[in-house]
Amino acid sequence: MLVRPWLRFRLALSFFTRLPVGALGESGDEDFGRSFVYLPLVGLLLGLLLSGASLIISVLFPPIILPPLLLALHLYLTGGIHLDGFMDTFDGIFSARKPERVLEIMRDSRVGAHSVLAVTVLLMTKAAAIYALWEWGHLPDQWQVSGLNQIFDWRPTWKVISGLYGQGVSPLWITLLWMPMAGRWVVVYMVSGFPYARSQGMASLFNRYIDRSVLAAGTLFVAAVAGLVAGLAGWVFLALLWLFFRWWGGKLTRFLGGLTGDIYGAGCEIGEVLLLLTAVLLLRFL
Repeated sequence: MLVRPWLRFRLALSFFTRLPVGALGESGDEDFGRSFVYLPLVGLLLGLLLSGASLIISVLFPPIILPPLLLALHLYLTGGIHLDGFMDTFDGIFSARKPERVLEIMRDSRVGAHSVLAVTVLLMTKAAAIYALWEWGHLPDQWQVSGLNQIFDWRPTWKVISGLYGQGVSPLWITLLWMPMAGRWVVVYMVSGFPYARSQGMASLFNRYIDRSVLAAGTLFVAAVAGLVAGLAGWVFLALLWLFFRWWGGKLTRFLGGLTGDIYGAGCEIGEVLLLLTAVLLLRFL
C-alpha cells in the first residue's frame, strides 16, 4: 500500500535534488505529477542537511567562509534547478518585451545580462543574510571542538512567539532547517493557485495532477514545522510569503496568461531569500 507514495517521494527527490534514490522502476506521468505533493518534505530534508553542514563548516573554517560554502552545497544538492529558473525568469520579465517574446526568452538556454545581474544580487543577499544570522547567534562555547562533550548538557527552550529563535539555539541553524521547505511551499502554492502559461512542458504534469488537497496538505505540513521551530513568528512569515506571491503570481498571470516552470523556480529562490531577511528582522526585536 505504501509502494506508490514511496515511489513518488523518490521521484520528487530525483527531480528536485541530486540525492541518491536508487532504482525507480516503472513510473508514469501520473506518478511524476503527483510526486509534487512531497516537495515540502524534500525541502525539509534539504534543510536538515544544510543545517547539519553549517555546524561542521563553522567548526572547521572561519565564519567568513561559511556563506559561500553553504550556498555551494545548496547548489550542488539541488542541481541548480530553481536557480536556473530564477535566471531565465528575470531574463524574460526584465526584457520589456511583449508576453509572447518574454516566454520565448525564458525558454532560451542562453544567459543574458539581466539574469546575471539578478542572480548576483540574489546570491550576495543570501550570503550576507547567512553571515548576519551566524554573527547574531555566535556559536556557544559548548559547540567548539574542545568542548563537544558538553553538547549533551545543552537544553534549548521554546517560546510561543518566537519558537526556538533567541532561546540559545543558533538562528542560522533554525533558519536553514526550514528555509528550503518554505521556498518549496511557495512553488506548491504557485502551481495550485495560478494557471500554467504553456500548453506543454515538464511542469505541465504537475498542473495536470495537482489539486487543492495538495496545497492544503503542503500548507498544514509547513505550518506545523514553522510553528515548531519559530512559533507564531513562523506563521507570520508564511503569511507574508503568501501575500507577496499572491501579488507577484497574479501580476505575472495577468501579463503572461499564467506561470511557467521557470517562474516556479524563481518563486522558490525568492521565497528563500525573503525568509532569510525576515529571520534577520525578527532577531532585531528579540
